[in-house]
Amino acid sequence: KNRKNVTADWKEIVIASEDGTYLKKYRIGDTVKLDLGEAGTIMMELVAMNVDELADGSGKAHMTWISKELLKYKHAMNIDATSEGGWMDSDMRFWLRESILPLFPEILRANIQEVTKYSYSFSEKGTISSADSIWIPSRREVFGADIALEDEGAVYTGAYSNDLSRQKICPGTTSTSAWWLRSVYDDNEFFTVNGGGSSSSSYSSSERGVAVGFCF
Repeated sequence: KNRKNVTADWKEIVIASEDGTYLKKYRIGDTVKLDLGEAGTIMMELVAMNVDELADGSGKAHMTWISKELLKYKHAMNIDATSEGGWMDSDMRFWLRESILPLFPEILRANIQEVTKYSYSFSEKGTISSADSIWIPSRREVFGADIALEDEGAVYTGAYSNDLSRQKICPGTTSTSAWWLRSVYDDNEFFTVNGGGSSSSSYSSSERGVAVGFCF
C-alpha cells in the first residue's frame, strides 16, 4: 500500500531530508532510480526513516535506502573462503567503498551519512559494530530480531515482510539471484538470501549478488 516509484531526483529527496518534509512526502517501500554507470541502473527502496544511528552519535539518519535490485556485478565476501574478521575486515566492505561508492552521483556522495552498523562475528562469538557509509544488509535487518544472531541494530521488516519482498534480480536478468548479508554464519560462510527470498548461507569466496545500502 502507498508504495510508488518516486519521480523526484536525488537532489529533491536530499533537500526534503534536510528540511523535514521527507516524513510527509515519502513512504516505506517508495523506490527511486539510481544510475551507477558500469555497475548498472538500479532502483533504490526506502526501507526506514529515523531508525539508523549516526556514527558520530548525533542522532538518527533520516532515510535508509537499500537497492531493490542487485548490482550488475556479483562479488565474493572474501577472496579466501574465510569469515575471519567478519564484515569489518571483508573484501566486500573494501570493494564497496573503493569501487562502488565513487560511481554514485555527487549529490549522494556529498550527503551520505556514516551510520553504526551491527554484524554478527563468528570469531568474536557476538555482535560487533562498524561505521559505514555504504554497506550491505545484515540478517537482523532483513529477517527481523527473532532469528538474527545480532543482538542489536536496525530492523527493516516494514520493507521486508515476507520471502517475496526479499527476492532480488540483477539488472538485465529475469530470474532471482542469491545475495549477500554481512552477518557471519560460521568460520568460512556468511549468511545470504537465496533466490526464493529465504535465509541461506554461502562460502565467502563464492560470487553472490550485492544489494547496496546507504543513509542520509
